[in-house]
Amino acid sequence: MLKVKDLRFEQSSSIILDKISLEVSRGQIFGLIGPNSSGKSLLLEVLSGRQGYFEGDVRLGSYNLKTEPTKAKSQFGYLPNPVILEDGLTGYELLELVGSLYSLGSGVRRDRILQLASQLGCHDDLYSLLERQGFALKQKIGLIAALIHQPSLLFLDEPILHQDPTGQERVIDLLKEEKKRGTSILLASNNLPVVEELADVIGVVNEGGLWRVGSLAQLRNQTKSKHKGLAAIYGELFNG
Repeated sequence: MLKVKDLRFEQSSSIILDKISLEVSRGQIFGLIGPNSSGKSLLLEVLSGRQGYFEGDVRLGSYNLKTEPTKAKSQFGYLPNPVILEDGLTGYELLELVGSLYSLGSGVRRDRILQLASQLGCHDDLYSLLERQGFALKQKIGLIAALIHQPSLLFLDEPILHQDPTGQERVIDLLKEEKKRGTSILLASNNLPVVEELADVIGVVNEGGLWRVGSLAQLRNQTKSKHKGLAAIYGELFNG
């Protein structure tokens, strides 16, 4: 569903991302982990078309991001970090607007908004102005906006950020449901237990490169943490 080959991105004449190649299959969750400022969030921005020119090849479904950007962008939903939403609107009004941009009919928009809000436990908060809401609700609204058109691919940057334990569980359950539906997910997060629970494949990003890629078992075999979790592997990789 997502194929990236030899992606290279420069900013201010400096190479920020270099030689990134990865593939996310249908119904697969690919987790990106790594230190702050290692390039995880920037990679999602580039893949979503928000950073302009890059070298390499990016295919979303059957569309090339460079040559067919509009069709390619219709394939995915994107949750950035931080989530920036338009003040002066309620959550429902914002989601209505997003749904209309994807040419969803009014009934379909309403049903999708209410269904996803119910799953995330924020139905009663949809009708309050966004500027009066906390980060946790805005994060949920951003996630609904990414999902409203039932994309085949999701780019998610720290999707459980700001959530309490119940909210985290709701987001995790929703992502598992999306995986069962066949959605491909590229998930960037430093919440290692969540990545360990969700990801089929894990990519370790460091200094703008994809340092290691593999399943949890494969990453264990590449380190001394053969019987431990992702946090131990991360510590072995970055702390020695």
